[in-house]
Amino acid sequence: MAKKRKNPFEDSVSHSDSVPSVHISDEALELLSQSGIVSEEEIGHFKFMKTMVEAGITPDEYELFFNMYTHLADLANGRDVNSMVRTKKTSSDAPPQTLLLKIQMKGVTKPPMWREIEIADNLDFEVLHTVIQCVTGLENYHMWQFNRTAYDNSLCIAPPHEDDYMGGFDSVTDIASETLLSDYFKNVGDKLEYTYDFGDNWIFTVSVKKIVEHKSPYPVCTAFKSALNPLEDSGGPWEYERYRQDLDEWDTYTTKKRNQIARDLGFDSAKDFYEFLQSHIFDLDKTNSSLKVLFTSR
Repeated sequence: MAKKRKNPFEDSVSHSDSVPSVHISDEALELLSQSGIVSEEEIGHFKFMKTMVEAGITPDEYELFFNMYTHLADLANGRDVNSMVRTKKTSSDAPPQTLLLKIQMKGVTKPPMWREIEIADNLDFEVLHTVIQCVTGLENYHMWQFNRTAYDNSLCIAPPHEDDYMGGFDSVTDIASETLLSDYFKNVGDKLEYTYDFGDNWIFTVSVKKIVEHKSPYPVCTAFKSALNPLEDSGGPWEYERYRQDLDEWDTYTTKKRNQIARDLGFDSAKDFYEFLQSHIFDLDKTNSSLKVLFTSR
């Protein structure tokens, strides 16, 4: 457990009748914050403690709460994570195995969009997130998580969110950088869903197709379907199908239609739009070179 901080009420009060009365207005606190005499964080802590005192909390009750709160805060900020029951990452004498994972975009079927990768099962889910970003051409701008099904937080493998300092902390059940792939991908057929960008809702089913003896020291993309990569901030899978259709049928479009599509999407010309789509074409060799560089430089 994290080192216990000194309870600020300790040795100053011994029973509820001794709790000091607090008469500092919010306006006065705001002036103190603006003056730079105290930080916004200190003001926030003071307001929180002031509310508790005015509610009549006893020193013993506060001490119990304070110890629980500071421990959870330490965990939420990445300290003392090895004491967490939910932390999965552990050393093992078992040799690593290689997982063949299929990463398939949900909501896109004709044709489907997927990438297959080989990855060691002793790597963690933060690494898998990085690999998925690489093989799909996404750019790691947004929040992400792994669930049994998207947004089902009975299992949520993710980095600790910045707003998980208090009540929202329970939304993350397994810290991604501390959870091994082998914890959830044990057998052929095991699957989770990966959600990236909670606005565009890029959702990928990640499923185990095969488990073999350990192969490459770094992840490798072995196969793919649908050459167009997802486009950041473009509207998600629904718009992806439209962009893919435009790319596939571009040669059949009239000049008027090309120009209209480009204008509707905010491009200066049809040429700019087409070059934009071309820049998001998946290249297997370049992707694997990027993966090799990424993991040999770790």
